[in-house]
Amino acid sequence: LNKLEKEKEPEEKAKCEAILARRKRLCIEAYMKALKSGLEPKKAISEANKMLQAQGHKWSSYYNVTEIVRKAGLLRGTNFYKRKVRKEK
Repeated sequence: LNKLEKEKEPEEKAKCEAILARRKRLCIEAYMKALKSGLEPKKAISEANKMLQAQGHKWSSYYNVTEIVRKAGLLRGTNFYKRKVRKEK
């Protein structure tokens, strides 16, 4: 890497992190809004994806929204609930 590329790296990295943080915030807000409207989690993800695409976010997909919501700890697999119920019996 030449000198100019080394100087740009931290700036570009910070810019990318800011973009990813904004995407995360948008996904979580859309998901929570859909949940509050009374939808079950899978339907809420689908609705959040539709909301984001309607706003013109080309990066939005069902997979991306699911991954962001899951990594934020807001979505647990269906097996989690089943395991919890079995242990309580």
